[in-house]
Amino acid sequence: MKLLLICIYYLPNKTSAAVQMSDLAKEIVSRNIDVDVLTTESSLKTAFSIKKEEGVNVIRVKTGQFDNVSNFRRTINELLIPFYMIKALIICDYDIKNYDGIISWSPSIFFGPLIYFIKKLNNAKSYLILRDIFPEWAYDLRILKKGFVYTFFKLTSFFQYKISDKIGVQSESNIQFVKNYNIPLKKIEVLNNWYSDLPQEKCDIDLNSYRSNFDHVMLYAGNIGPAQDLKHLINLFSHKNFSDCLLVFVGEGREKEGLRKSVSSNNILFFDQVPSCQIIDLYKQVDIGIISLDVNHKTHNIPGKLLTYIAAQLPVFAVVNPNNDLISYIEKYKIGTVVQKHDILSMTNSLQQCISMTKADKNIGERCKKMMADNFTTEMIGKRLYDIFTR
Repeated sequence: MKLLLICIYYLPNKTSAAVQMSDLAKEIVSRNIDVDVLTTESSLKTAFSIKKEEGVNVIRVKTGQFDNVSNFRRTINELLIPFYMIKALIICDYDIKNYDGIISWSPSIFFGPLIYFIKKLNNAKSYLILRDIFPEWAYDLRILKKGFVYTFFKLTSFFQYKISDKIGVQSESNIQFVKNYNIPLKKIEVLNNWYSDLPQEKCDIDLNSYRSNFDHVMLYAGNIGPAQDLKHLINLFSHKNFSDCLLVFVGEGREKEGLRKSVSSNNILFFDQVPSCQIIDLYKQVDIGIISLDVNHKTHNIPGKLLTYIAAQLPVFAVVNPNNDLISYIEKYKIGTVVQKHDILSMTNSLQQCISMTKADKNIGERCKKMMADNFTTEMIGKRLYDIFTR
């Protein structure tokens, strides 16, 4: 059996999507299945490259950039991805007629033509790993208004859903959002995010040097963009109640520079994203991991950073949209606190409660390990996908 994995990001990219797809590819290979990965690389000097990496054939195709560019330019670059990929596969004379199945990661929403093309060549089934329900979340956050562009994105998403034989969303509540596209319920299931232990190195960032000035060190790691609405964290930690707490942002995103310039207090720091092999060492230097989502989200998101936090046995302070499925995980396993409002009083009370829990409860780490083992292992996800394509 041979499977094709399609994604925008893959190692050595540092995003959680890249790490998860790499872990998944290696897990599938360990089950004696051949795996090709088809991904993008804007820095390539040639139209494509093919290289064997840890037992996986990785096909990288030169495309435009997606990060640190305008929304318009990113949309055009993403729109062209499937056509760049189809062209590259044809001119490189790669054997693309022997796939038994296709697994694609969304975002992007623009892989539809590519998936359709490969499915028809191989009479293969496809599985869509759906992490963001776009354009719904952009409309909820007022990034998009209903009109031509919104309708175009909606139709593009619908095409990708329609041609997929199975769709894995990341939380129970998101099933209804996909069903609203007139997608049969039997095609939709929950497929959790996943995490694998990786060889770890010492992190280039040393936060222990700040311990003499602050009683607590708290970390937000990941994308720094509009969907996270991180301004409220700046306001919270600028408040006198948390002058003894250090807030550290580690990551990249289009909101990063604006947030950095807005900081006037000395207890908020920004660092660049670190490699996945350094992330656990970084987390071991902090007391609490922070998750933030804009409260206007209607769709549900269980960020990849949650998994790395619990892998490091970190307590979690989360600010999320009302009734997000993430709330039930945190409350069931008692690994931190959650607030569903952005007002200072609610966030202050919740964060103070999280700090108190961290001091008093020495068993949070064990509950983090149980939460991981129960829900988010790569072996669990690999087995599910293996069963789908081999049954």
